[in-house]
Amino acid sequence: MQEAKKEEGDKGAKPFCQKEGFVSQYYKTSTFSHLSTWRASLMQKATERATTASSSSSSSRLTESTLKSTSTSNSGETPSQPSQVSTSSGSSGGDTTSVVISSSQQQHLQPISTTTRIIAHIDLDCFYVSVSQRDDPSLRDRPVVIFPAKNSSGTSEIASASYEARQYGIKARMPVSEAMRRCPAGLIVRAAEFEKYEKASDEFYEVLFRFSSTVQPVSADEAFIDLSAYGEEGIEDTVRQIRQEIFETIGVRCSCGSGDTMLVARMATEAAKPNGQIHVSKEKAMEFISSRPLGSLPSVGPATEKKLNGLGITTVSQLRESEHTLTMSKLKEAVGQKTAE
Repeated sequence: MQEAKKEEGDKGAKPFCQKEGFVSQYYKTSTFSHLSTWRASLMQKATERATTASSSSSSSRLTESTLKSTSTSNSGETPSQPSQVSTSSGSSGGDTTSVVISSSQQQHLQPISTTTRIIAHIDLDCFYVSVSQRDDPSLRDRPVVIFPAKNSSGTSEIASASYEARQYGIKARMPVSEAMRRCPAGLIVRAAEFEKYEKASDEFYEVLFRFSSTVQPVSADEAFIDLSAYGEEGIEDTVRQIRQEIFETIGVRCSCGSGDTMLVARMATEAAKPNGQIHVSKEKAMEFISSRPLGSLPSVGPATEKKLNGLGITTVSQLRESEHTLTMSKLKEAVGQKTAE
């Protein structure tokens, strides 16, 4: 009789997705939900700001070069530290120097007339974690992961991991339970705070629009920006100032790569991480790309890299040379048509 009543009660119970408050709670805590709506919102804001900037007397007089659409793809230094910016320059990284820029002495660099196309890719380092470390000094220099859901165990996936956590092999989209297994003692697990991220993201883009009216959002913490107007001779100082203003505005460090194409800029950013900058001139672009590992290429993840390794290709330079020895059909068979093309 009791079993019968239990079955009757189960039949009358509402599915979890129909429980009161489920939808609002999902949109409040779901990383997927935020990422799917953030980009659309950012694109709309970028269009509005670009229109306003182009119709007003802006300090950024851009050339007519435009950014093409791109697909989406984070060191949390303390805001209390001196405004010291680590800068790496040169085709393969070069020497690292430190530059201190006083806020009171900062003035926007004036654009110059130029025909050289320069695209910069700016990525906030460990965005979610860095915001948490900014607001809670006890989290700095410690292995920290951010998860989107209330449940910090089981299959809940990591949204962001600090560089200290990454030393244990912990990365985004890894189950929290696996991260805790890899770092059983000392791992700090914190819930996402999307309202803080949204505010920081908006302020991040506000800084970018002070320097250019042509900004292509990639995600909440990543964007391409056309800095052609500043020229080759002014790009290093301009990027250094942008990074300084971002840190002073939102308290989060960022990395930046720049070059004549979006591909070069993105790859330069990866080489500059964390908290650095690299500019690759057009003349050294091919040399730079060839020197980078396969995994630095967009769309080449661990699985694709492993497949290419199976074909005897371990570097970008070998991939370039393979066009003379490797047929397209064989390449498609190994990595798929979209990636191959």
